[in-house]
Amino acid sequence: MYGTLAKMEKEELIRVTAEEKRRKVYVLTAKGRDLLRLEALRLKELVENAARYGRLTK
Repeated sequence: MYGTLAKMEKEELIRVTAEEKRRKVYVLTAKGRDLLRLEALRLKELVENAARYGRLTK
């Protein structure tokens, strides 16, 4: 998990807003929110395609 957080921070997707001892609090940056929005759309399309082509059942 720490490696992923470090990578996301390096890619400017998140930033530290508070730090106390070993605990850090992160927030999404504008770039991170944009990427999250795109990923949510991609996953929504994936689910819709799976449903359309009979790969998911309700």
